Amino acid sequence: MKNDMLMITRRTINLFVVITMAAILAIATAGWWAASEIDEEAVEDQVRLARNGLDALNQQLPTNQESVTVWSESILAARKNDEQWLAENVVEWMGYFYGYERVYLLDGTNQPIRSARNGKLASNASFHSDEPALVPLIEKLRAEMAQAVEGLSETREALEELFVVDYVAFSDGSVARVSIRPLVHSDDSAMQAPGTEYLHVVARTLGEDLSGKLETQYGLHNLAFVPGTVFRASRAFLEIRNEAGEVLGGFSWDPRRPARALIGTIAPMAVAGLFCAAALIMLQMIRLRRISDDLAASKAKTVRLAFYDSLTGIPNRALFQDRLAHALEMARRNNAQIALHYLDLDGFKNVNDTLGHPVGDRLLVEVAQRLLSIGRASDTIARLSGDEFAIIQVGVANDAEAEALSARIIRELSRPFDLDGDYASVGASVGIALSRASDTSEDMLRKADVALYQAKESGRGCFQIFVEDMDDIVRKRRAIGRDLKVALEKGRGLQLHYEPIHGVKKGELVGVEARLRWDNPDYCGIRPDIIIALAESSGLLSQLGEFALNEICAFVASCEVPWVVISMTPAHFQNERLADRILEIIAGHGIAPGRIHFEIRNGERLRLSERVRACLARLRAAGVGIVLTNFSTDETSLRYLREFGVDKLKINRAFINALGKVKEARAIIGALVALVHALKIDVVVEEVETEQEREMLKDIGCTEFQGPLISPALPAPQMRSLLSYSRNGGAYDGGDRAKASGR
Repeated sequence: MKNDMLMITRRTINLFVVITMAAILAIATAGWWAASEIDEEAVEDQVRLARNGLDALNQQLPTNQESVTVWSESILAARKNDEQWLAENVVEWMGYFYGYERVYLLDGTNQPIRSARNGKLASNASFHSDEPALVPLIEKLRAEMAQAVEGLSETREALEELFVVDYVAFSDGSVARVSIRPLVHSDDSAMQAPGTEYLHVVARTLGEDLSGKLETQYGLHNLAFVPGTVFRASRAFLEIRNEAGEVLGGFSWDPRRPARALIGTIAPMAVAGLFCAAALIMLQMIRLRRISDDLAASKAKTVRLAFYDSLTGIPNRALFQDRLAHALEMARRNNAQIALHYLDLDGFKNVNDTLGHPVGDRLLVEVAQRLLSIGRASDTIARLSGDEFAIIQVGVANDAEAEALSARIIRELSRPFDLDGDYASVGASVGIALSRASDTSEDMLRKADVALYQAKESGRGCFQIFVEDMDDIVRKRRAIGRDLKVALEKGRGLQLHYEPIHGVKKGELVGVEARLRWDNPDYCGIRPDIIIALAESSGLLSQLGEFALNEICAFVASCEVPWVVISMTPAHFQNERLADRILEIIAGHGIAPGRIHFEIRNGERLRLSERVRACLARLRAAGVGIVLTNFSTDETSLRYLREFGVDKLKINRAFINALGKVKEARAIIGALVALVHALKIDVVVEEVETEQEREMLKDIGCTEFQGPLISPALPAPQMRSLLSYSRNGGAYDGGDRAKASGR
């Protein structure tokens, strides 16, 4: 009986052991299968991440080329074989600035004009060694170009968006991503006959440099590019195929296998004994759940990197374009309308230049948060690039709804930003495009961009809705910009007129203010501030400033004018050598620096930065005068007086109007003038119109005045006559204005 019980016990134990072992084996097999599935999915995610990263880098090639290929100067330099210009702007520059290993410029017969390897000049023989691999792409582009311009007299629009890209295997064994674009004229100075266009070729090698970027950015361990078609089975890989489907090589790396790593960790514990099997199985299930959660988080991170802006956390351009296409499709189905608000921050570059890029980044984050607080849950708010944002407003019933949202955007973004102790004010300009049934995403973006351009040209801090004639307006603005460039280059049409400034007490001529005029019948009467704004938007501000300063210095050297005031905009301070260049020009004309005064405008765009302080301090130390205009009694104006140091303070007509309308104004303005005099600063009043106004200004202690009471701005010859009259004892005494102005 005992033996029977023992046998039964042994059989029971053996059965339990067998069942337990079978269960453990089954669980282990299931666990290994699940781990393999998880690892395989993790590797697939890594491959997708690597492909997305590589695609993002590849998309930069034709985009970066556009800055030099749609440019008449590039064509003219190629025709003249201007080696220095081509090196600095088209060939070697593309190599050392963007890191492209091969850059070639080809003529209309596909022969090399200039070649570069790794940012340095190379023999054209280097192109001929690469030519067999490049010829199919070159011929493909030539064929597409010929088809695109067939029957056209103007080829620019047909060619400026054309390019070909593909992976290429060179004879030296390297594989590269190649992009080829034609040089396209940006104006009529560099027209090209069809079939004779120059071609610009860039190639980024799939080698250590590119592998390092992908490895660092996406955490792919031991990433390397392997030519050919043989890859180690233990490593993950991303095949690189050309447009013909041929495998040229691939990126290979040590994949992350989180589940396999987990099994390696818990395997020793499983050997500890059957009594811990249940606990170990439970632990495995828990950890597998965590790995699944990590995988889900990794997927979410991958999606976020691909479709959301890493700085602000809102949708990026890729997700924005997808949602814009979807919104347009839904609007067509439902016979509805959407509005695209395309906005650009006013003065953001000035924040970056004066307060630093970290502060600029914090500002962009705050802008995104304010936009999110404005939009509805159904709207899409995205950052497209830099300081450009967009909002897709769905279900728009009429223009008024779109205008109301843009007005709120401008109002919210005009409020100052507190950025951890740094304060910034930027504002925004907005372009609005309202959809039609036939509009595509590209149509909407183009219309909103044109409307944004119009808003900026209208003075910034406003919005514009796209209308059909805006395209013509933008073209006209750009034409004015081109004409201004021609006027500066040829030295014709631009003139300086001079408005006299007199002493309030004696009426003597104490100085003049220079005002820019453009003698062009097409743009008669265009204001100086418009000319300056056009110069700034066209990249001609420095050239215009130097022209004006040279003209003024020549005028000062030709007569006995005590001093001349010239306006300076905040954009001028972006030039780090501004003070040095100003003093060089003054010295070149042999005049005393004290005979030149610069007028700076108090306002949001002029920051109390180290660069501005250093520039003004350098000028004042050399003897150049500084005049502060647009003065008010707020804290910023008083800080300018205290920290910048100025020689003269200019107040505008608003103060004069207040003297005649507000009872307490005389006492307030008188106290302000006394405060300024205590700082040893002269007070200049502009736009004085009547003798009564001059007497009031004299009573409260103002020093100098200008305006219609005396004379408008005069050409240089008439101003010299007025100076001669003044030097011979003439002064304004309240009498005949025409006599005083030399007319």
